[in-house]
Amino acid sequence: MILLADIGNSSITVGFIKANAISGFGRVKVEKNKDKNFYSRLLKKHTKEKNIRVSKIDAAIFCSVVPSIDKAFRLALKEMGIKNIYQTGKNLKYAIKNRYKRPKQVGADRLLNAIAAYNTYPKNNTLIIDFGTAITFDMVNRNNEYLGGIIMPGIRTSLAALSSKAELLPLIEPKKPLGLIGKDTKTSIQNGIVYATAAACEGIIKRFKNKYGAKLKVIATGGDAVLFEKFVPGIDRVDKQLTLYGLYINYKMVKCC
Repeated sequence: MILLADIGNSSITVGFIKANAISGFGRVKVEKNKDKNFYSRLLKKHTKEKNIRVSKIDAAIFCSVVPSIDKAFRLALKEMGIKNIYQTGKNLKYAIKNRYKRPKQVGADRLLNAIAAYNTYPKNNTLIIDFGTAITFDMVNRNNEYLGGIIMPGIRTSLAALSSKAELLPLIEPKKPLGLIGKDTKTSIQNGIVYATAAACEGIIKRFKNKYGAKLKVIATGGDAVLFEKFVPGIDRVDKQLTLYGLYINYKMVKCC
C-alpha cells in the first residue's frame, strides 16, 4: 500500500492506493511552523479513522506547494516507519514535457493534474480546472505536453478579501445558490461569488475551446469542484482525487522507465 499526499495552502489531501484503487481519501488541515510530531499525529489519526494499518504502508509519495513544511512532513512519514519516501519534483521527476516559460514556477499539483488528465483522456487536448485557494486552469495537449494556464483567486480567497475590505460584510462559507436573487446579505454574497465564478469559468472554457477545438475535454478537481459541477457548462468530469492519481501515475511512469 502506498500513502499519497498533496500538500496545499489550506489542507493536505491524503489517500492510500492499492491495486490501482484509492481508499481512505480525505483532508487534514495545514498549519505552518509545526514540527514532525504534529504531522505524525495528524496522519496517524487519519489512518485510524479510515481503518488503514500504518504497518501496511510500503511507501509514501507526496507533492507540495508549501515548501516551509516539507521537511517536517517528510520526517513525520519516517517517524511512522515508512522507509521509501518520494517527493515529486525533488527526488522524483515529472513524466510530462513542461512547456512553461519558467518551468520551475509551475506548482507540483498543476503538473500532476496534467499527467492524470492525459492518462484519463489519452491523445486528447484537456483542460483541468482546480478549485482551491486559487482557481487554476491548466492545459495539457494530446502529445503529453503541459502548455501553461490561467490563475485566478479561489472563492474562499475572494470571500476573505471582500470581508476584510468591507466592514459591514461578514465572512461566510460558500454555498450552492437556491435561486438567482439573495434575500439577505449572506445569501447575496453566496450567490454573487458562485455565479460570478461560474460565469468566469464558463467564459474561460469557451476561449480554450475556440483555440483548441470543441472536442477539448474539461476536468474539474479541488475542494470546491463539486460546488460548481452544475453551474459551469462544459465540465466533462469532476474528480476530487485527480492530483493523487497524478502522484501515483507519475510514480509508475518514472519508476518503470
